[in-house]
Amino acid sequence: MDDNKISHENPRVVSIIIDRLEEHFGKMTVTRGKEHVFLGKNIRFITSQTAVLSMKNYLEEAIKECGMNVILKATTLANRTLFEVDPKSRALNKEEGETFYRIVAKLLYVSIWARSDILLPVGFL
Repeated sequence: MDDNKISHENPRVVSIIIDRLEEHFGKMTVTRGKEHVFLGKNIRFITSQTAVLSMKNYLEEAIKECGMNVILKATTLANRTLFEVDPKSRALNKEEGETFYRIVAKLLYVSIWARSDILLPVGFL
């Protein structure tokens, strides 16, 4: 069992569930409070009905993993040349290809959870 989130208005109910899970699966890492990191998402609960979701750390990890020096900012991720492919571009080697697919998969995950604005360009990649 890995990466689960339990919520209830009564903290005692959460404690009971955790105790039962630990009886079966062993000691778990448990966080309580208003701030959590869950599946790459930083979640901060503001009120009982409001939460802020950020994936900045997850994106920074993906940028670091790709090995590129990313320092530019863009007003849009998709300009009119988005779907143009340069046929003269060299093919990626196996290692580069695996890194490319891994980073695109991470970006797709981010686009679904926190950055819908990047879905089109990531989908094209």
